[in-house]
Amino acid sequence: MQTLTGHTSPETAYVVADYPYGFGLRCSILYWVESNAKGHRLWSQTSNPKKGGAWNKPKCSTYADIGAAMYLDDEGHVQWEGLTFSASAAEIASFFERFPGAVTDVVQALALRKAHTLWARMHGYGPYWTVGGAPLSYSPSERESDSADLAKLMAIVPGAWAFIEKLEAKYEGKAQVIAV
Repeated sequence: MQTLTGHTSPETAYVVADYPYGFGLRCSILYWVESNAKGHRLWSQTSNPKKGGAWNKPKCSTYADIGAAMYLDDEGHVQWEGLTFSASAAEIASFFERFPGAVTDVVQALALRKAHTLWARMHGYGPYWTVGGAPLSYSPSERESDSADLAKLMAIVPGAWAFIEKLEAKYEGKAQVIAV
């Protein structure tokens, strides 16, 4: 895998010069990642060999609100990965490991937020759900999985342990119940 960086507009796009166009024709295709206030998304634009190589209308993916990285997979094909607020701890850790150049302050903040959620759940702090007044059960396998995910996040985020220590002082046994 090779991470592709600096491709942020049609002018700086990653170019694949020999790309299939329909059945039997070949064209060029441009790829770039756009970042704006809404998030990040992948754009692509092909040339039209039937019209002398004029550029077709560009196409875009949906937004990933936290971060994105474009890369070449093992077969040399352009791929992209986006990170959203709903990403799991494993997805966040994988993003950190695979695309260190794409890790921004916002991505680190998401990792800390996820660590906070896992820590609070493991220690009985923060929001938890009840059904008929009884808390939902938290199985040993869920605790083990949360513990492993928390350890991954703690290992990759600078200053994460200091953040968790502040949480312990802040909560002091408080819990918020969300009844169903």
